[in-house]
Amino acid sequence: MNPPPFESLSAIKNWLGDAEAVPLPQPQPQGLSAQERQELKKVERAMAQLAELGFPIPPEMTTKHKQLAERVVPEAPEPEAALMLPELERLCDDLSGISKRARTLRDSVRATASANGPRRHYPVSPFDLLEADLLSTEDRLELQWSRESDVYEGRLEADGSIRANTQDGWMQFRSLSTAAQHISGRPQNGWQHWRRVNDDGSRTPLEAVRDQYLRERGQL
Repeated sequence: MNPPPFESLSAIKNWLGDAEAVPLPQPQPQGLSAQERQELKKVERAMAQLAELGFPIPPEMTTKHKQLAERVVPEAPEPEAALMLPELERLCDDLSGISKRARTLRDSVRATASANGPRRHYPVSPFDLLEADLLSTEDRLELQWSRESDVYEGRLEADGSIRANTQDGWMQFRSLSTAAQHISGRPQNGWQHWRRVNDDGSRTPLEAVRDQYLRERGQL
């Protein structure tokens, strides 16, 4: 597989730099409303008819015409910045789609590499953390393996197994990783992706709780 075309990203950055240097359009002064434009046309027609017939133009009509004509705003050419808008919108759509595909592939490769590569084995189970009072069966747990994935709720049972609210309803699993793999549809490290919801609303990955257990016993 060829390396990623990072030179294309550099070209996009340069193009954006040039685009940022283009002055943005300034607000236009308030012109005539549609009703006032119609009124101006009527006054001009009346003045033209009076002049053609040789009649003097009433001062109030001249004043009205001047008041309206002074507020006419000439149509300005479309600014350069506005001409870039379609390209900017297309660029945002394209980059959003590419970024989403790249993150999905990254997560899949990361999960596969984690499943097939060398692992450090920690002789710790959720049951050990329950016995050490670092976790409780009352703790609310959440599973989320990527920013784009849904969040799934779970709770530990007294024997260290986990009950999770899957796409098919609540189910019980023998381990955190088994639950994460069933829900996500691919191999997952359950310690990394399950987290405890703390009382203050913050989240603590169960991997961090496990590391605390190991540190307290001098095993980490």
